[in-house]
Amino acid sequence: MPAAMRVRNKARWALWGAFGVGWGLLSGTCAAQAGAWTQPNGHGLVITGVTLSRATSGFDETGAVIDTPEFAKEDYELYGEYGLTNRLTSIIHTRYTDLHPEAPGTRASGLAEAELGLRYRLYAGRAGVFALQATMFAPGGSMALSSGGLDGEIRLNLGSQFRFWRLTGFLDTGFAYRNRANDFRDELRSDVTLGLDLTRRLQALAQSFTVLTIGPGRTNAFEGEMSKAQLSLLYRLTPHWGVQLGALATVSGTAVPRERAGLAALWYRF
Repeated sequence: MPAAMRVRNKARWALWGAFGVGWGLLSGTCAAQAGAWTQPNGHGLVITGVTLSRATSGFDETGAVIDTPEFAKEDYELYGEYGLTNRLTSIIHTRYTDLHPEAPGTRASGLAEAELGLRYRLYAGRAGVFALQATMFAPGGSMALSSGGLDGEIRLNLGSQFRFWRLTGFLDTGFAYRNRANDFRDELRSDVTLGLDLTRRLQALAQSFTVLTIGPGRTNAFEGEMSKAQLSLLYRLTPHWGVQLGALATVSGTAVPRERAGLAALWYRF
């Protein structure tokens, strides 16, 4: 590779470290719960999880895979839902991130953006479940972990249940528009979760998360497209406690790390 091209790639990588966690909310163990269903009145769910991400390659501005300095990131998450009524659920999510890519990448650690939201069930019937969700994102500890301002998102969630042979499952899809502060580009987001109960206690989850930036904005923040896929198993230890283990990968994108990650989480329903 010519020296000039290597320099350009390193410069791009320095920027990648800055927005590598910019959509971590949708790429970890907690993402499975941002769906169409609401919690029953007075009941809720708490998830604590950790995601360990690594990358030694990335996608350039055209989406081609290139070699890069090593990217490393750990996310420690706390997510909660509580049913204010049978149709209205409150949401809280916070994350501590340790971002430490190889030089010349940007290092950062601390609290990332904190999420506060409400999900309202518009309809529940034989056709499925439809819910509208409004969320506010408070700024994190640095511009590498959030936009540094107050972001807002509106999301439509659609869910349905089905039977496959003798197994039961569900399909959940979400479509969102996120308005970002400090001249960061706004985002369109889509999520799909397919769940299948393999046994009475064991559930398999296959998920995809996609973000696309739109409009003008900062040139040193994420711009373009990124898609991730996640596979995990959730084992119900008791009616209240569960354990989730899985893997996550960035499957496409523009000027982003090609992440490979492992995740683990502890669930508690009450």
